Amino acid sequence: MNLYRVQILLKRRQHERLAQIAREEGKSLPEVARELIRFALRERQRRQMELAAQILLDEYRSNPDLTAFTALDSAGE
Repeated sequence: MNLYRVQILLKRRQHERLAQIAREEGKSLPEVARELIRFALRERQRRQMELAAQILLDEYRSNPDLTAFTALDSAGE
């Protein structure tokens, strides 16, 4: 895993909370920060995919060229 140095400024409370989590979990503060960033990035990607799926669903339901396929959706039921 390639790591890149990044410098960020945290508010005192943010730093204290990260340090507390790191102590509780027996991890380093940078490790906890990387985990939280990884989680936030995955959640952001999930929300973007959900939005894209909703847009596609709306398009599928309203586009006459696509609604013709609706009959095929329920043909196997």
